[in-house]
Amino acid sequence: MALKVTIALFLLRMSQSARRDHSALQLPCGYLHCEHYFKTQAGHKKHWNSSHPTFRPAPTASISYTATVEDKPKVLHNNFLAADDDFPAGDYNFPAGLFDVDQVLNEPDNMDTVFWGPGDRLYCNYHPKLNACPCDMTSQFLKDEVPPTPPPSKSPDDWTPYWDHVEFETAEFLYMCNQMSTGDINILLDLWAATLLKHNDKSPFADCCDLHKTIDSTLVGDIKWQSFKVQYMREKLVHNVPPWMDQYHDVWYRDPHEVIWNMLANTDYMTEMDY
Repeated sequence: MALKVTIALFLLRMSQSARRDHSALQLPCGYLHCEHYFKTQAGHKKHWNSSHPTFRPAPTASISYTATVEDKPKVLHNNFLAADDDFPAGDYNFPAGLFDVDQVLNEPDNMDTVFWGPGDRLYCNYHPKLNACPCDMTSQFLKDEVPPTPPPSKSPDDWTPYWDHVEFETAEFLYMCNQMSTGDINILLDLWAATLLKHNDKSPFADCCDLHKTIDSTLVGDIKWQSFKVQYMREKLVHNVPPWMDQYHDVWYRDPHEVIWNMLANTDYMTEMDY
């Protein structure tokens, strides 16, 4: 775990050094070997139409992929949930050892069992591999009674992924306190940068996109939300179709892998997990 934290901090510092500086011209042309930059989308589009005209082919039929909402109950096949359009239960001639239902559901033969409680009537099974044996940063197991390497201490002046305390406070004020719009953020940063030109200095962020990317890359905090859309794709009523059948619906979630990673990286749980 200490190795993962160290690698994550290293990658954050690498991304921090690659951040853009503020410039009034933030939009690159994008055409091969063209080095023009623009401040607005309108100027970018005008440049493309005049300097790089393109002839687009006739539109073709597009294919869209949408998730469907099942309207039929699921039934059990071989102890697993399956919909009506799933493979039916039976022999699929899978290679030996590729998928064994009994092997998945049953406990490993070499699992360690420890009895405890009054009269040893209670027992706990321990996984043969996931045993929480302490290791060093190179994943080498430590000897008995040797404490694991403590997580790297963070300097009080380390505001990664922010450059300094002022940049962190600026992000907190714009995003949390004021909740300023993206357009107003860009205007503020342009004015901020203009006042610093005579001092050969720059504003804390290049633009609103740089601000949001820096906030998203912050290690400490909640896992960012993600979303996808679903739409009902089954048979519909002939008359008085409910609006929800034709609408797209947003499904919001957090990446379970990142959630569990943050939980395991929390030292408060160090002695609270039973393997």
